[in-house]
Amino acid sequence: MKLQKTELKSNIKAFFSPRMICLMLLLLGAAARFFYAYAVPYYNTNHDLGDPSDWQSVTYGHLGYIQYLYQYQHLPDFSPEFMGQYYHPPLFYIIGAIVLRLFFYPTGDLTYAFEMLQYVNMAFSVLISVFLYLILKQLKVPEKLLCCLTALVSFFPTLFFLGAQLNNDCLMTLFCVMALFYTLRWHIDPDIGNILKIAAAVILATLSKTSGVLIAPGIGVVFLYHLIKTKDKKALLKQYILFAVICIPLSLSWVIRNRLLYGLPFSYVVDATGYATWQNVAGYGFAYRMGFPTLRIFTAHTIDWWDLSNSANIWGQTILTLLYDEGILVFRTPFMEMLASVFTLLGFALSLILFCTSVSYCFSKEGDPAIRLLIGIGNGALLLSYVIFCFRYPLICTMNARYIFSGYALLFPGYALWRMQHPDRKYILFEVLMPFFGFLSLLLYLFCPV
Repeated sequence: MKLQKTELKSNIKAFFSPRMICLMLLLLGAAARFFYAYAVPYYNTNHDLGDPSDWQSVTYGHLGYIQYLYQYQHLPDFSPEFMGQYYHPPLFYIIGAIVLRLFFYPTGDLTYAFEMLQYVNMAFSVLISVFLYLILKQLKVPEKLLCCLTALVSFFPTLFFLGAQLNNDCLMTLFCVMALFYTLRWHIDPDIGNILKIAAAVILATLSKTSGVLIAPGIGVVFLYHLIKTKDKKALLKQYILFAVICIPLSLSWVIRNRLLYGLPFSYVVDATGYATWQNVAGYGFAYRMGFPTLRIFTAHTIDWWDLSNSANIWGQTILTLLYDEGILVFRTPFMEMLASVFTLLGFALSLILFCTSVSYCFSKEGDPAIRLLIGIGNGALLLSYVIFCFRYPLICTMNARYIFSGYALLFPGYALWRMQHPDRKYILFEVLMPFFGFLSLLLYLFCPV
């Protein structure tokens, strides 16, 4: 009898191994996000979504772009300068047109087809979590810490709404995270196969959204580090030439096309400052926007559109949109609203912990220099570009974490590596905070969707 009990305990322990726990967390996160996509309509968050066309005219926005490709089956043959989102590279919209072919063509129900596209985008969101987990595995993160971080990336709030939105941010972020993963693999095994996978990921990221190119500085500095440290520079240079010949022209193909055909600058985006005056924060100074956020935002769960002083700070607005986008949850009871306030506070605390520990790791003299450069330069380039973007287009909608989530994703391995540098110190609070934050995110996004 005792032998049977011992064997049962052993089997239970084997089943609930760290690897199995991580797998179950990823599966539960996938199920929760698909439920969220089912619960919210495809127009839950606008972000220049536009309106469905009447098939007689070309409409603005992401929906119009998808319908245009479906209807005419070729790239836009007009200047995108005054056509909203048509300046974006076409990859996501081609996928959208394929989904319309599969689900609208047989049924004639456009709403149903767009809702099916939500599930496709949500699958991209799930893959972001999977690749973040694979990055942590690649870095040989200890099992208990790996479980905590897997809980965090499985239920991270941004990935709930990023996947349910019908725009190209989720797809671009997925390919950026994939590029980081394959860069780490190439760093360990610098062969042609791995560098071609990096090239493919970067190309697909930039063909999803032009800002996907911002992942390149972090990757480039790893290439430079290897070139300096490796004795057989000839073999590496052959790889780099192959990478450049394939990656550069294909990555820049869309912006070069728009430049040659329509004279658009490479960095062209729609400038909404002229007509979205009601959300313009240009009147707030540099110190106010870059300094410490107002205290009210630490317990907020939506943008205060009536008092922009609470939303003008870049860091406060970025963390708020990291948790709730522009306010997409409905708190129907005082208890849920109280949980949301706790969630916001934890979101700020967690972001500060992840950022500070990642910076500490990058500036430490221990650890792999190439990985420290990848995290430091990679995140620095994205952060600098984001801040410039926020000042160039000083609108509330510009300060949104969806533009920089691929940089935020670098903080997860940054924290893990910092934690591995201090194995003897007890940071139990940090390890408890991550799954608890993930649990609150799961709770709120399951019970409070619109």
